Order: sequence, then structure tokens, then C-alpha cells
Amino acid sequence: MYDSPLVILDEPTSGLDPVAMQRLRELIRKEKQNGKMILITTHIMSFVEEMADEIVFLLEGKIYFRGTIATLKERYQETNVERAIAKILSEKPTASSNGQMTQKERAALKIG
Repeated sequence: MYDSPLVILDEPTSGLDPVAMQRLRELIRKEKQNGKMILITTHIMSFVEEMADEIVFLLEGKIYFRGTIATLKERYQETNVERAIAKILSEKPTASSNGQMTQKERAALKIG
């Protein structure tokens, strides 16, 4: 495997049991400490809040937010990432009707 300065993970938490999830967190933190940029797409906002340094929220190919978690919460006057993203979605007519994000509505986050 190559030692790339950029690691891209698409929905890396999908199907993981708690032990594997903890191992994933450890690996991401280790790679971050080694100076790598890690780009993750996910719809698990608790994972975003725990792991991200910067969030880029994409909806149908358009960037609706880019910045830190603190900035996201402050801008949307919410206490957590999930509520702030939900507020963005509720303002957009393309948000799914059941409140669940579609694949096009996933957040991309940068760690490192």
C-alpha cells in the first residue's frame, strides 16, 4: 500500500461493530498525528462531531457549509452538529421528507 498524504474513506463506519469502530477511530487519530489529511464521507453526525477538524457539508453538489464544528454550531445556533445540519436541511427543499439524509446529502469531513 502507498503512503499517501491523503486518505479518502467513504462511509467507513458502515457495518462496524463497537470494537471495529474503536479501532477505526484509533487508526484515524494515528494517521492524523502522522500529518495525513483524512477525507471522510458519512451521515453519522456523532462521528463527525467526535473526529472532524473541519466540515464540508454538500447537498446535490453544492457546498452549504465549510468550516469548523464551533463555527457550524454558532452560525446555526445549535448545540451539536446533527441539529445544525438538520437546520440546513430543513431550509432546503431538496431534503428528504422523512428527515433522513440521502446519499447526496452526506457530509464530507476533513480530519488533519
